Parts: sequence; C-alpha cells; structure tokens
Amino acid sequence: MRTKETAGLLVCALLAASALAPARAAALGAGVPTAGSVSAPSVARLSVIADGTVSITHGADATKVDATVNAPLLAGDGFATTGADVRAEIQLDGLTILRLGPGVRGRIASNDVRTRVIEIDAGLVELALLRGSDTATEIVTPALTVRTRYAGNYRVNVTADGSTTVAARSGQTDAITPSKTYTLVAGQTLEAPAGAAVAIRSSVARDPFDEFNDARDRTLLAALDGDSHLPASIAGYDDLNAYGQWTDVASYGEAWVPKQDANWAPYRDGQWTDTSGYGMTWVGSEPWGWVPYHYGRWFFVRRFGWCWYPPRFTTLPIWAPGLVGFFGSGYGPFGYSTLGWVPLAPFETYYPWYPWQWYAFRGQAVRSHPAPPKRMQPLATAFRNARFGGASVLGAAAWHAGNFAHPAAVDSTRLSTVTLVRGHLPMLPDRPLAPASTRSALTEMSAQPSWQSEFQHAASILTLPGLPALPAQSVPIRAT
Repeated sequence: MRTKETAGLLVCALLAASALAPARAAALGAGVPTAGSVSAPSVARLSVIADGTVSITHGADATKVDATVNAPLLAGDGFATTGADVRAEIQLDGLTILRLGPGVRGRIASNDVRTRVIEIDAGLVELALLRGSDTATEIVTPALTVRTRYAGNYRVNVTADGSTTVAARSGQTDAITPSKTYTLVAGQTLEAPAGAAVAIRSSVARDPFDEFNDARDRTLLAALDGDSHLPASIAGYDDLNAYGQWTDVASYGEAWVPKQDANWAPYRDGQWTDTSGYGMTWVGSEPWGWVPYHYGRWFFVRRFGWCWYPPRFTTLPIWAPGLVGFFGSGYGPFGYSTLGWVPLAPFETYYPWYPWQWYAFRGQAVRSHPAPPKRMQPLATAFRNARFGGASVLGAAAWHAGNFAHPAAVDSTRLSTVTLVRGHLPMLPDRPLAPASTRSALTEMSAQPSWQSEFQHAASILTLPGLPALPAQSVPIRAT
C-alpha cells in the first residue's frame, strides 16, 4: 500500500512539472530554446573596455545598463558607447571580434554557427576575423551590408544620416548595396553617402583606433599560436596565460592555476545578473573571468590552491551561465534566509536553472579524490569544494537588492541543515519570490528542509521506465 501511494505521488509530481514547463519557458522570452534543443544559443563576451563607457540593453528591454568586462551578450542584446576616445571589444567567439569606437549604437541580431549578423545604426567599429570561416559574418548598416568569410580587418563607420564608409584594412569583403554588390580587397575603401552615388577609393588614413585594433590582434594571434589548451572557438583563451599558469596535477592532468592570493575562491569576486534566456548568470570581476566561469570545473589542491579543470579539447564545449550548485538555509520572506552557491568539482552533476538542458560528458571519472571524512555535513557531502572554503552565501535581502559585493565564505561543517536548490532559483535580484501556486510540484518537494522527504524516498525505491532521475527539477548535465 505504501508503495502505491508513493508511486502516485511521484507520477503526479512529474505530470505537474511537464504541464508547467512550456509556461516557464515562455515567461523567459520568445525565441528561448526548450528542453530537447540540439544546440545552445551562442553568447558573446564584452572582453575589453579600454576607455569610455559601454552600455548594454537585454532583449526587448530598452533600459540601458553600464556594462563591465565579462558581461554576456546574446542575440537581441544592444550595445552603445560613450566617450570621444572610447575603445572596447566584443568577442563574438574566439575568432570573430567586434571592436567599438566612439558613438556606436548597435545590436547583435544573430550569433550562431549558421548566421552571425551585427546591426550598426551609428558609430565606428571594426570587424576582425582572425581566421577564415564557413560562416559568413555580416555588419548591417542603414546604407549597406558588409559580408565576409575571409580572415581580415574591416573598418565600418556610420554617420548620423546613415552614410557608411567601409575600409578593408586586410582580407576581402563584399559591400552589398540595394543596387549592386562591391568586392573590396585590402587597401580599398567604399563610401556610400546618403542619397549620393557609391564611390571606391584608397584606404582612409590610419588613426589611434587602428592602433588599438592592431594591438588586440597581436595579443589574440599570439595566444592562438601558443599552447592555449582550449579550442580556438572559445572566447577568452588569451587571458589564461597572462593571468595564471598551466600545471600538471596528479589524478587530474593539465589544470590552470590563477595568480590569486590565498584567501581567494572562485565565484566570489563578481555578481549574479539576470540575462535574457539564461536567467541568473555569473559575471566575474577578474579580468580573466570568462572561460573558467562558463566552462570546465574547479577543484582544490593544497599544493597549488584552486585549480581550473578545462573542458575536453576534442569537443565543442557548451557555454553555461555558471557551473555551480545552489543551496539554501533558514527561512525568510523569500523562501530562505540565505542562498549560497559553490563551484562544481569535476564530474559533479550540474542542474540547470534555465528552461533547457543538454547532455555533455567528458571521458571517464577521475580515479582518486580526497576521501570525505566520516560524519561529513550535508553541504560538503553534496559538493566536494565546500570542504575547502569554496562555498559562498548571501542573505535574502542582499539577493533581492542585487547587492553581491560582500558574499560570505561558508564553513560547511557549521551548517547542520541546508537544502539543495535544483532547478528554479527561489531568489532573483529586484524580483520577489514567485507565488507558491506558480511553482511546479517538483520545486516544492525538492525545497523541503529534510533530505529524506517523502518525494526523495519515492525516487529512491521506485524504478519506473522512462522517468528522469529525481529529485532534480531539470535534467542534469554531466561534467564538461
């Protein structure tokens, strides 16, 4: 009798979750992939702000936000620059770079393996393709479209009236106007004045913007020519050799060790921000804080400190908004009195909190890890890195206010009870907790204080064909 009641509870929970999944995906915006999508949306990185200010807008939201280095940009996001001498860079991927000069107003229309389109309404930009590609990259202006697949540097300037100048510093590109397509090679410039005839002449004079672009090209190409330990398509590979070193760690192999002090821990210097589609996304304050926070895993070795375990080089890794596990403790007006996070160690299960999932495996598990001590507390049992001071925690009021300046390090042995948060996060900056009636049965049950809830008990004793592993709300992604 007990088994039948438990089975009924399990099936009802799964049906409730299935019914609410489409609504949850729709609430996060149109165009967001749903469960079962075969590819993830590409994410660009704001990689450099050398001078001036860069502001971004997310999706249909017209509110401008001053951006920081490592800010993510997805298709539909806009960007603008302020300052006479502004110099900035957006890495669409590791090989396709957009540099920003003064007065830029633009938007990423699409950014994936099939189409890469950047709309520029005004300002000075340069498109740098470090290597040729099968994917055509386009810059669309009011007067024309610049389209190329060839490695090179292409400078585009759009004035207030929509007049466009295209200069091919190197490489070859097509400039497509309403009446004709022009092919430009290195040293040629096309001028398309508003309401006047198109003209082609020799290149415009070089200036400090070109010097900035050349310097960035040299840095990126040097990293490409060196041993980056990463696929060239991943943005941010140039930072790792500059801010750390690669080390052969027993049982793990090659790992990257950042140049940080002894009190530092990953995912603590930065902030969680709400982005379109992915929801809560970690933006690291460290200048290198892109690749190690969106790919791979972290582990602690007393000889070296915190080490980053890279994704597999032979496959294209999937970008994640943050490879952490969340946990709550206490009770408060937002569900918990505190909400914390801890970087996932190699091969620990990742439970996405956004409405789509993929599977990603990396070889066989590491054979040896430090053995957990007997009577390990729940947090450290679930997350290996919590044993080494890797867990951070923030009060509910700070979460709600979006104040991530001072997260506290957690002594995992002093937390006698915590609840693992799997799937939908109970707190978002500047947003109240969703009413209980709108949450799925899976979320409600996985938020129970006891780890031995009736729901978990049901999952542990039943083997029902075709049902996902529980109590996770989302299908887990294995370690990358």
